Formats: sequence, C-alpha cells, structure tokens
Amino acid sequence: MKDSDLEYWRQLYETYKESAQQFDKQILYISSGALGVSMSFITDIVEMKLASHKFLLSISWIVLAFIILVSLTSHYISMKALNYKMENRNNDGDKKSSFYNGIVSKLNVIMLLGLPIGIILLICFITLNI
Repeated sequence: MKDSDLEYWRQLYETYKESAQQFDKQILYISSGALGVSMSFITDIVEMKLASHKFLLSISWIVLAFIILVSLTSHYISMKALNYKMENRNNDGDKKSSFYNGIVSKLNVIMLLGLPIGIILLICFITLNI
C-alpha cells in the first residue's frame, strides 16, 4: 500500500469515527430533549389530569426511553467489539468483533426507526392537547 493510499485510508477512518460518535450523541440528545420537552409541556402548559389521549404520551415516553437505553447499549457493545478487535488484531478469523458489529448495526437501525416514532407520537399528543 502506498503512503498516499494509507493517508487516504486514515482520513476515511477518522471521518467514519467522527460520524459514528456524532450519530450516537445526536440520537441521545434528541431523545432526551424530547422527553424533557414533553415533561415541561405537561407541567407548564397542560395539566395531566385535563389532558386527552394520554396513551400517546405514555407510548412516546416508553419509545424515547427505550431509544436512550438502546443507544447506551449500542455504545457499550461497540466498545466491546473494538476492545476485542484490539486484543485479537492479528487473528484473521475474527468472528466475535464482526458479530458485535452486526449487533451494533441492528441497534442503530432500531434507533433510526424508533426516534421518529417517539417524536411523532409526542407531537400528536401535544397537537391534540393545545
């Protein structure tokens, strides 16, 4: 591999690493923020006892809390995969880190699908109670 190819690969890797970190942070910030907004909506704008369609809020909270849990789990499994790969960097038949990476990919898809669902449910609840 030429030096220019190696440098290009390093740049791609750094870009990928930064993108993955930002993805995890953004999912966590957005879902946590949505939970916070919904709680302040209930305490400051609409009283819970007067609110209608409370099931939308409940499901939204469950989905958003689940997304936070999935995000933390994904981050933990990603660290495990990286740690295992570092310990076994010369092992060509490394299937364990690939297995972990497959789990992380599935968890990322769950987050990408679940976050909009939680936010849409929250928006529906807020819209119905304004």
